[in-house]
Amino acid sequence: MWTTNQLRMLIDERKEKNSQYHELAGNGKIMFWQGVASHINLEFGTNYSETHCKEKFQGLIQDYKKMKLYIEGSLNGKQTKIGCKYYKEFQMHFWEKPKYDRICMQNIQAHYRSMESLECDHMQIQTNQQDLPPSYKDIENNHDTVDRDNNCNGR
Repeated sequence: MWTTNQLRMLIDERKEKNSQYHELAGNGKIMFWQGVASHINLEFGTNYSETHCKEKFQGLIQDYKKMKLYIEGSLNGKQTKIGCKYYKEFQMHFWEKPKYDRICMQNIQAHYRSMESLECDHMQIQTNQQDLPPSYKDIENNHDTVDRDNNCNGR
């Protein structure tokens, strides 16, 4: 039986390493879940396997999806204790592959840094932060604003 603290560690590990997780190939994802299991087992004296951790996390996603359907009024939805507890956090879909992966972001940022140093017809090319893809924080803030607007409009 998973405790609240164990679930918190599982979620945090997956959330904090989401970009890296989606870059893994072959046995990399198995090794990722082995690392998560080891971390949880060392911290709490448990004996979870990588399969336990992966399946538990997938179960959390399923609970979120059932809860979402329930809130939308679907007959396929179901209110669960875990779904209620973690619904808001999972609304961010932090487990999904990022629109811009880490390597892509590094390449974009390097490109703009190099552009800043160029001069063209005696005018320096300047870029600003609006040219870059949004950060996770920007997306989260925008998502919260949309949620707030939808709630205020009775949607």
